[in-house]
Formats: sequence, structure tokens, C-alpha cells
Amino acid sequence: MKTYYYQLQFELTRRCNQECVHCCRGEAQNIDIKKEITVDLFMLGINGLFYSEELVEGLNKLKEYIIQKSERVRKCTGVLVVSQDQFHKEADNKVIEKLERLSYFSPIEKFEMREEDILPYGRAYENGLSKQQPDLNELINYQKKYKIKEYEGSTYLIIKYQYISANGNVVNDGCQSYDLMDEYALGNVLKQSIEEIYIKGPLKKLTRF
Repeated sequence: MKTYYYQLQFELTRRCNQECVHCCRGEAQNIDIKKEITVDLFMLGINGLFYSEELVEGLNKLKEYIIQKSERVRKCTGVLVVSQDQFHKEADNKVIEKLERLSYFSPIEKFEMREEDILPYGRAYENGLSKQQPDLNELINYQKKYKIKEYEGSTYLIIKYQYISANGNVVNDGCQSYDLMDEYALGNVLKQSIEEIYIKGPLKKLTRF
């Protein structure tokens, strides 16, 4: 079986240095991703409070790696953004000045997060900041995310979206609290291969088309 992703998202770390009241994740955890990954394009969001030379060096190497591995030189190898809304602390100007020298840095756009856009999980739920009600449907309904298709004698597992957490857990929706993602994880890539996880999980219920 061959696997095709429309979108695959990795959570690199759970070690956040802020405690935003609107955060859907909950409390920060001392967990970093362990697996080496191969990517064609990266998008990384930071809060701009501290400058890390190690991070910049790593992103520069990743950019060069993508260029070398790509069949053609990409106009965009990745994007580095700084989250700035009414809940996040103001980014450090000296940090931003250094980041602006990077070709993949996206200019800061401050915005006001609306109440209806705040997800009802983690601290946001505990603090009553969201108008929405918690809904686990996107997290547990794998039928909406996976399909099997036969093509030219091969079987393809087509995945619309997949989120792999920093602790290796595979989940259907990345916009949830850490506790919920861990509780409803389909499996863990540190213990099983992706194919094994799918075969023992939602593939039993999938229909062919």
C-alpha cells in the first residue's frame, strides 16, 4: 500500500514559553519531537520573544536541503512567522530586526482575534473565552479524512490531513488540547509504522471509491 498526503503537519515541541489565556493546548509540556523528518516545505510559527542562532542555522540548513532535494528550485522553501494578537506578548524588536534578514521570514501582521475564532479547549475553555462548544467530531471522525483508491494496480491510502504530535501520537485534528489529542490518538509513530497504525485503525472501516 502506498500513502499519499494532501497535508501533513508536525508538532515540533510542546515547550511553550508563554501562558496565553486563549491557548487551546493547555499547559506546556517538556516534550520535543524525536523522529528525523523529510520535508518539501516548512512553516514555523514562533512568538518572537527570544532569538535562537541554533534555530536559524537549522532553518537555513533545511532550506538548502529542500533546494538540493527538489526537482526544481522552489520560489518558496519555507515560511517563518511571528504570532501577534491581543493575547500574545509583544515580540522583541531586536529579535525581529535579526529575523527580517532571513529570506523566508514573513512580515508581522498584528490582528485582533475574535471571540468566535477562539477554540474551546485547553486554557481557552477553562477561562470561558470561546463562544463555541467543545466538539470531538473532527478529532474522532477518521472517515472524513481517509480514503482508499485503486490506481494502475496499486492501492493508495489517501489522507486529507494528518497531525503528528511532538510525542509521536497520530491524530485527526491538530486544533485540540494536548490531553484530548493524547487520549484519542490513533497510534504512535515511535511504536508503530504509519501503515501499521492505519491498518489496525480506521482502515477497517473505510470504503473504496
